[in-house]
Amino acid sequence: GVIASATKVPAFGALLRLLYVVLPGLTWALRPVMWGVAIVTLLGGAIVAITQTAIKRLLAYSSIAHAGFILAGVIAASPEGISSVLFYLGVCY
Repeated sequence: GVIASATKVPAFGALLRLLYVVLPGLTWALRPVMWGVAIVTLLGGAIVAITQTAIKRLLAYSSIAHAGFILAGVIAASPEGISSVLFYLGVCY
């Protein structure tokens, strides 16, 4: 569990910093691509996680699905979305 969350926290922290501090206007241009990635990770991670019999693989694919949930908060592009992502990352870590 720690390995799965320890990689997401810095990655999404850097993504938030990049999208909202360095390139604030680029958020709207990347929104369709980010929605596609979020949907694929949500559905793909959840469907494949259901079929697993080993706990390690189940947690790995569940982590992929959780990345999709976090990305949905990033896509919101609002203070509520950013605060929800930061709260989620803080609780997971």
